[in-house]
Amino acid sequence: MKAMSKFWMALVVGVAVMAAATHSWAVPLSNTSISWSTFFLSWTDANNDGAPDIDPLYPPETVPFDFFNQYNPPGFFPDGSVFTAVYPGAGAATGKWIYVYQVQLLSGSDVPVVNGMSWRWIEDPTIAGVGGITSFKITSGAPTIGFGLGTIDITGANWHPHPVNPTADFDFKINPGKATYIFGLFSTLPPTKVDATIRDSLNLTTRPLIYTPTPEPSAFLLLGLGLMGVIWRRRRS
Repeated sequence: MKAMSKFWMALVVGVAVMAAATHSWAVPLSNTSISWSTFFLSWTDANNDGAPDIDPLYPPETVPFDFFNQYNPPGFFPDGSVFTAVYPGAGAATGKWIYVYQVQLLSGSDVPVVNGMSWRWIEDPTIAGVGGITSFKITSGAPTIGFGLGTIDITGANWHPHPVNPTADFDFKINPGKATYIFGLFSTLPPTKVDATIRDSLNLTTRPLIYTPTPEPSAFLLLGLGLMGVIWRRRRS
């Protein structure tokens, strides 16, 4: 019994050490510039019908975000919005889900600049990438989704593989009246929704609810069985 208790103690300590060790470092993503035709023709138009193929369960959405302002009640006059969408992959991206985003800061915003967006991302993007592309930005062409092409560059993309809170993190500097390029990632997992963080010095009072990969049901089953095993072992000891 003592040996088993030591095993579980070692396991807990190992997980804690791993969490501490992986919290402070990030995996750089490719942040590859692509054209609208690459995204549209090579990755999403499986039906060859002139439009990205959309799963009806996951329609594209435009969702607001808002920062604190003492003269502006939260949510009454949003500071900006995020386009969020997920498409079933085609061509080289067959078998993947393609997650895309675009951030717009409204011209009437009280916020002079925002510096990026972060949100929960559970799957390693370097494994789910396509042809060496682990993240992308659409920098040319005339997109028919989101806010159009946009003008603000995505300057950096990282994935933080924390065991408890893995996070996707994209950097940009956007001023009022502007929109970023459309940017995105690949995943082998279908979507759920999470709150994203739009980075600024002010308090974010309304967070955008965006698409992100969700664990397969089997993952929850394995987690539940693991927890049951821990409880059973503790009661036996």
